[in-house]
Amino acid sequence: MKRGFSDRSTRRAFTLIELLVVIAIIAILAAMLLPALASAKEKGKRAKCVSNLHQIGIALQMYAIDNRDYLPQWSSTDPSKGQSLWDLAWSIAAGLSGTTTNSANSMRQAVYCPGGFTTVQDTEFWWNYTSGHRVTSYQFMMVRDPKNPTSYPTTLTGQKGFLTKITTPYTNAFSLSTTEMVADVVPSEGVGNLTDKFIGVYTSNPTELPRGYNASHMGKNLPAGGNILFMDNHVEWRRFQQMQCWGRWSNSRNMWF
Repeated sequence: MKRGFSDRSTRRAFTLIELLVVIAIIAILAAMLLPALASAKEKGKRAKCVSNLHQIGIALQMYAIDNRDYLPQWSSTDPSKGQSLWDLAWSIAAGLSGTTTNSANSMRQAVYCPGGFTTVQDTEFWWNYTSGHRVTSYQFMMVRDPKNPTSYPTTLTGQKGFLTKITTPYTNAFSLSTTEMVADVVPSEGVGNLTDKFIGVYTSNPTELPRGYNASHMGKNLPAGGNILFMDNHVEWRRFQQMQCWGRWSNSRNMWF
């Protein structure tokens, strides 16, 4: 009797060409998916940022109710007023939480944008900064020292100015609903227009921020925009194309909102 061939199909491995085709398909699908995932992640950060600013707005409203409409201000017992709009004196930070202490408080997490203005985040290094003030990742347009406002290194130009009372815009040209009180950080280096440098903005402390300053919510080569808390306590997103350079710091550094 002759031995017959087995009718079972023989196993065979993938060829190199087939493996390369599968890998290429997976790479194409990943390339299509990654932008969507990045967009979803950024939307999540913006939503958390809106929540932070709402909390800050409520805290400022509560403080003002207890203090004849005044916003928190620098105390002469504080070692530093800070240098830029994102710096808060100890007393101002304490006022946000309704406490009189300079220690960490319930508002600490809220003053750090999840978008991550460069690498400034909720850490002891930034909260207890060596100069004696809090380094946050939001711009606060509140007067630091009403008796000597020019002693603060940052200036606001044009129709913008530092706010003293929560019911009083800096100028009658704006209402409570159009006056910015707290905003995402959008820095630049230059003369204050679109020719400025927006990536790796100069810092006098390169060991702390070796890559310089970036906006909290970046696009490809320019800031995407930022969330803004207005005096009437509403928060809205403003595209960078709608922003203007209103703040001026040292060494040709500017702040937009």
